[in-house]
Amino acid sequence: MTDHSIIVSAPARLHLGLVKTSAEPGFIAAGLSLASPRLEMVVTLRRGVGSRHPAERVASSVLRSLGLKESVSIELPTPLPSHQGFGSGTRMALAAAAGALKLVGKRMDILRMTRLSGRGGRSAMGAVLFAKGGLAADVEGSIVHTAAPGNWRVVLISPTINGTDLQGLHGSEEEGKIHSIPPCSARVKNRVEDEAVAGLIGGAASGDFGSFEGAVAALQSSAARQFGALQGGMASTENGRAILRRMRREGVKACGQSSWGPTLFAITSTADQAKELSNWLRNMPGVEEVRIARIDNRGRRFTGR
Repeated sequence: MTDHSIIVSAPARLHLGLVKTSAEPGFIAAGLSLASPRLEMVVTLRRGVGSRHPAERVASSVLRSLGLKESVSIELPTPLPSHQGFGSGTRMALAAAAGALKLVGKRMDILRMTRLSGRGGRSAMGAVLFAKGGLAADVEGSIVHTAAPGNWRVVLISPTINGTDLQGLHGSEEEGKIHSIPPCSARVKNRVEDEAVAGLIGGAASGDFGSFEGAVAALQSSAARQFGALQGGMASTENGRAILRRMRREGVKACGQSSWGPTLFAITSTADQAKELSNWLRNMPGVEEVRIARIDNRGRRFTGR
């Protein structure tokens, strides 16, 4: 069998907040897709080649579910940074699976592919963003999605890491600690649901940045109150917490930490505002790097090798 390859490009995911709503457990999660950084993966279809990388095993497992015997190998010309708040693990698995399906000429619902890939246990928000881009919120399994206005920008901030800052939670440790946190009250659940759906998604769909930034601020606040004890406050690093406090004092509402960090973000309604904020941040103590990104409204892309 001749090897066939395809290049899969996938946007990074920015996590805008997570709230645990029940003991089952259920969650409300929201996020958006970034035009940069992006994952670029070469997926090659092969027969009789053992899978070595976890993403290769995921893709082969998805093909097996369709009764196919092919395997895949992957190359990563442009990986996403791991454990930085960009959803690298989910993107890696889904890119390999999506590339494999494209090579064999098969289609699969993104939620089914995500389940077969062993991802999306807390939320399918990241899977929808992988497939469609834009913004998405998952309210206990009910997903709402919209494209983002083209003039909005995301300022990504990497805080300087000091010796007391630990790597963000991930893997089994993350799962165990999240399950140990009690769910929010019914009142908080209803409020956060309104913020995620009406404020965040509705604000983006209508171009109402005021509603959107208020919803991001409220979602980040709810997430920090529930999970802050696991990371020392509103962010997982000392410098990250200081940077967020300074931005909020300056009136920047749509800001926070993506997932367990350490990456911070601030969303603006124009490119000029993003440039002005970036210049201000670059002169701030504790800031390692500042980048400006667009929001990706397309999701994963396929190109020939």
